[in-house]
Amino acid sequence: MRTKHLFLAGVAILAAVATTSAVPGGGTVSGKVTYEGTPAKQKPIDMSKEPSCAKLYATPPTTETVVTGPSNALVNVVVYISAGYFGRLAG
Repeated sequence: MRTKHLFLAGVAILAAVATTSAVPGGGTVSGKVTYEGTPAKQKPIDMSKEPSCAKLYATPPTTETVVTGPSNALVNVVVYISAGYFGRLAG
């Protein structure tokens, strides 16, 4: 649930940047989405049904529900802008 809120906050920030800095014929969207607090510990992936895959790892790989980098910046974030200035260009 917390991840969803962070994602929505990031989308709102980036959408605001897009609508204020867009120019006809092109534009740029940039920003940084960060995570507040300590991310939950990643859980190991159950590979018991695929022993051939499991034996390739000395330690089981883990899920990547929330991956953070320096300064708790979220990694692998997808931002989707569905409305705003860009939507008006097509109309």
